Amino acid sequence: MLTVTSTLHMTPLGRLVAGGLAKGCDAAVDAWATYTADQARSHAHQITGAMAMATGVVTPLQDDYTPRVHAAAVLNPQGATLPTPVRPPGHSAVVAAGMAYSAYEEYGTSRRGPHPWFVVGTEAGRQNAAQVTAPHLKRALEHP
Repeated sequence: MLTVTSTLHMTPLGRLVAGGLAKGCDAAVDAWATYTADQARSHAHQITGAMAMATGVVTPLQDDYTPRVHAAAVLNPQGATLPTPVRPPGHSAVVAAGMAYSAYEEYGTSRRGPHPWFVVGTEAGRQNAAQVTAPHLKRALEHP
């Protein structure tokens, strides 16, 4: 089955600079993932709303993916859902689309053109990563 996910990691330099500031790194990754998921949801093609609803995050601080997928199953009972993705260890997060048809919407099929939404959201997250994570890292440095 084709899935649509994005994994976010603090870079080695980020880990080095952060040193013992694990909570700050986790908060920064959480904010980054949440921002990325929000951006993806805002670009999702809306029919039942299930695809946007089922787009969530698994971070060191939260798993909003699982409850979102359960809520999406109510919006679209015929739509197959995907299991909760496994988050890699460390300061990382996964942003994932929980409806099985999400990848077909993103990339299209032989009968229907693509409606990019997830890649648009992850690109926005990439472009704004410094702005989204900086306040959390700054707070952690000022108040270790």
